[in-house]
Parts: sequence; C-alpha cells; structure tokens
Amino acid sequence: MLKLTGIYCAGNQNDFTSEDPIQNDANIRKYGCGLIGLADILLYLGADPGNTYPDFVRLLDRAFVRVHGMLGINGLNLAHGFNSYAKLHDISFSAHWGIADEDFLPAVRFMLKNNIPVILSVGPNMNPGEKMPGVPVYGDIEKTRPQGARICDHYVTVTGIAEADGKTMLKFFSWGKEYYMDFKDYLSYRKNQPPVLGSMASNILCVRPLNRQL
Repeated sequence: MLKLTGIYCAGNQNDFTSEDPIQNDANIRKYGCGLIGLADILLYLGADPGNTYPDFVRLLDRAFVRVHGMLGINGLNLAHGFNSYAKLHDISFSAHWGIADEDFLPAVRFMLKNNIPVILSVGPNMNPGEKMPGVPVYGDIEKTRPQGARICDHYVTVTGIAEADGKTMLKFFSWGKEYYMDFKDYLSYRKNQPPVLGSMASNILCVRPLNRQL
C-alpha cells in the first residue's frame, strides 16, 4: 500500500457540540467535514495550531473558509482557504480544486508519494433516479466488514491507496476513524451524476509543494 509516512491525526466534526451561533459550532458539527479535513491536512503539513485543536478549527472557519449552514464548503472555497492560510503562515504548498478523470489516480499517487493527505469529496446526489445514492464504506481493506451506510455529500481524507489484482482500494479517515472504499464504487457514483457539475462536486483538493507540478 502506498501511504503517508507520518502519523495522521484525524479530527471529528461530532466533537463540536456547542449551540453558540457566534462560534458556529452547530454548523461545524453538521456540515463541517471539509473544514475538519482542511484543519487536519494543514496540521499534517506543519501548521502550528497555536492553541487547542477546536480553537484552530474555529479560526479557520472564522478567518479562512466559513461553513455556511447546509451549503457547507465547496471545493473552490476549500482551495482558497488552504492557499490563504499557507501563504500567510509560510507553508510551502499550494492547492487547486479538481482534476480531470484520467489524471485522478495519478494525482492521488503523486500526493501520497510526496506525503500529502488527499481531501476527497463524495458530492451530493444530483440523480433523482439513484435508489441507493452514495459510496459503500468498509471497515477493512478486504471488504469483509461493510459499515452499512453509504457516504455522499461528504468530504473524507485519503491517506493510503492499495492497487492489486485489478482492484483499487482507498484508505481514508472520516469522523475521526479509518475506513476503506473501493475506487470502482466511487467512480460509479461519480459517473452517475450530471456531467461537469457531478465531476466538480466529486473530486479532490490537489495539493503540491511549491516547486513541484502534479
């Protein structure tokens, strides 16, 4: 398996329970998966939180990329928030949102080889004919422990990829825990969404060192 070389510490949006609208914690809890992913990747790449993890998340929400109710955070705003924080705090990486289908897996491999976590979006279901929308989630790489619920309209963070016997499995973190998905299932969900909008909503945050190209 190609994976990160460091220890990835995953946050959990469910830890934000306050109803204080000034802190926006209720929105973070319900719709802050992208914000949690952003906080975790910045910390992994060397950001100094300056305080507690929850306070760091709130700082990002307040000053760099706001979680707006059910809209959450779109990929373009996520990239802008990453670049704004990285530039201000001298983190030598840059980001953009989205990549073409044929470059998707090569970009994931590139980032993991360069020890960069991959924020991946399973976009909202825009296909009303889809009876079971979302991507199946497993508790193990062999797919012997299905987790029941499918994920959609959600950001996760990929930390490893295993490719063997024609199968590609992605190891990812969500809600502070480790899971797996079959990349074939992700592609199938993505292709069942409307063209352009679907591929933009289900994509990755492409992060690279400033002196390297994807």
